[in-house]
Amino acid sequence: MSSITLAHQIEIVTDTIDSRFESEIPVQTTLAILGSLKRLQAIEAQDLSGEREAFELAYAQKWRVESPMAAGHTIEFLCGKLKEMRQGGGYGNGRDYLNFKLEGWIERAALNKPAMLSAAQENK
Repeated sequence: MSSITLAHQIEIVTDTIDSRFESEIPVQTTLAILGSLKRLQAIEAQDLSGEREAFELAYAQKWRVESPMAAGHTIEFLCGKLKEMRQGGGYGNGRDYLNFKLEGWIERAALNKPAMLSAAQENK
């Protein structure tokens, strides 16, 4: 992925604030920065959950149309099967096609995030 994740940003800030800078960076500023990054990380995690649900619904709809084996099943059944396949942030080994499609879906959703995060900051 081309962008730095919020978790990585938190790690960078935390690593930067070591004993060399303790006297130069006020504690309140440090805590404010970390707090902001953690709030954004929580927004991102919540958004990713919704995006995964949307991906599974879209995938199930296409799966049902394009696969003779899936054609006899309901969308709800196929979405349930996708949920059963979940392993962490993906769908496990041997499901590269599905993992890559999910990654692409999430990347597409991330393009819309700056506007969403800006709106969230304005509403706090």
